[in-house]
Amino acid sequence: MFEFFANAENLEKLTPPQLSFHIPSPTPIAMKAGARIDHRIKLQGVPMKWRTKIEAYEPEERFIDVQERGPYKTWHHTHSFRDVPGGTEIRDRVDLRLPREGPARHVRLA
Repeated sequence: MFEFFANAENLEKLTPPQLSFHIPSPTPIAMKAGARIDHRIKLQGVPMKWRTKIEAYEPEERFIDVQERGPYKTWHHTHSFRDVPGGTEIRDRVDLRLPREGPARHVRLA
């Protein structure tokens, strides 16, 4: 399961179509700490460029992407994976600040 989520090209499959998500970075992307990924999305029809950097990469356990440039003031996204009976538990934690927002807040996606 880790391999599917750690493959940047699969982000297009996971992102709702109304965001018109696209990765213009050359693929395949070698996932590792320090890797940079350019994204293009549309939020409410407005096209935006977004660049994330892989801050940490621990195969089969977790990886963290942070925004270097994009629509948020800050974006820190941790993807965690854990074997459980019958499969894999996947947890996402996103800490973000909107452009005109105060302190960072925690958003639980799953």
